[in-house]
Amino acid sequence: MKIVVATDFSDLAARAADEALRLARATQGQLELVHVVEAVDDVDSDDPEIRAFHEELKQKSQQKLSAEENRLGLAQGSSRVAVGIRHLAIVELANEAGAELLVLGSRPLVDASSRPGVSHKVALCATLPTMLVP
Repeated sequence: MKIVVATDFSDLAARAADEALRLARATQGQLELVHVVEAVDDVDSDDPEIRAFHEELKQKSQQKLSAEENRLGLAQGSSRVAVGIRHLAIVELANEAGAELLVLGSRPLVDASSRPGVSHKVALCATLPTMLVP
């Protein structure tokens, strides 16, 4: 089974990654980590400063993903970083990877007036099974 786990490098995301790793081992599957840097402007902007800023954030995120790969005992290169609208880009990365399951950490909605977070938006948009880990 191919499992993609999205991370924002929080403790909650680490718990989700641990659960995804457990599932990958139980199914003799593969695990891929993804992280999305929220775009501060049009992702396809021709502005060199915007492009440089996004590239710097991607490089820093890739370093953090490498550390998470080490923590989980994954092969280096088992992760990808993208720039975009987080919930949409996470779903796109999972689909591109051929994932059979998408795993994310999820903060509970406090009350009916709470705005849904990224994980809830992903669950609504995803075209593949999605597991939210509290």
